Amino acid sequence: MQTVIVPICKNFNGYISDAGNYAPVSLATTISKLFEHHILSCMSPFVATTDNQFGFKSQHGTDMCIVYSNRLCRIM
Repeated sequence: MQTVIVPICKNFNGYISDAGNYAPVSLATTISKLFEHHILSCMSPFVATTDNQFGFKSQHGTDMCIVYSNRLCRIM
């Protein structure tokens, strides 16, 4: 199982020589993706998250964070 990391340019209008203008993208094999999914399904019951965590959580997008922040600002 080998993963190749490829730099992808974020902004072609910016400086191409700037290392901060690149985002790493990993090209993983199918076997490693299946293995990762299996490990995640086994570990997810033991990983505690709060209701205020929005990104990288199932059924919780970053758009929900904006809605929550708007409601919180109205209350204050």
